[in-house]
Amino acid sequence: MHSITKRTAVLSAATAAVALIGAGCSHPTKTSQTTSSPTTSAITGTSATAPTSTQIAGANGTQYTVEGPILAKYLSLDAAKRKALGAPTGNEDKHPDGGGFQEFDGGAICVHGTNAYVILGKIRDKWNALGGMDGKLGFPTGDEDTHPDGGGFQEFDGGAICDHGAGTYVVWGKIRDKWNELGGMDGKLGLPTSDETDTPDGAKTATFEHGTITWKPGDAQATVVYS
Repeated sequence: MHSITKRTAVLSAATAAVALIGAGCSHPTKTSQTTSSPTTSAITGTSATAPTSTQIAGANGTQYTVEGPILAKYLSLDAAKRKALGAPTGNEDKHPDGGGFQEFDGGAICVHGTNAYVILGKIRDKWNALGGMDGKLGFPTGDEDTHPDGGGFQEFDGGAICDHGAGTYVVWGKIRDKWNELGGMDGKLGLPTSDETDTPDGAKTATFEHGTITWKPGDAQATVVYS
């Protein structure tokens, strides 16, 4: 019993000493806090505190990882675009030269550098049929531009894909340059009605609602014939 009493007395004295020392300090003690710097996304419309990785269930119930710029782009989409995109069908497919893309039920999100873009529906299908990011079209350079009269148009490194009631067609090279020069789908030629085809004399041609553009290798620019 005496040993317990003595220990208690020693402990009380030590506590009092600490209190006196603390009272004699003229500078308040600062509480140390650990904060994490939020990652600022390069994708317009995303929150600086948005998560960098998450799991989203596919239609088959499998959980897929959606992360980085692809997740930032996904979170920036409005409800209609997110519904059109649907659920992921796999994890991100990394590209050897950097960037990558992730497939969803109704489209894909493709990232290259600090930019990420959505490729939806028939434009995605056409892009995949032409080799995707490994094909001649390469990476998208913007999201789809929806046309007021229906359909849409999306630019890629190596060309453009235009989708409307008459079909989904690719326009590239000198023919794409001439078409853009004349106003693209809003110009006099209107929307494409065919992919580029080869003619017997070695030229390349594509038809549009109101004419034809033809280019022969070696020529500085393509020529137009209106219908």
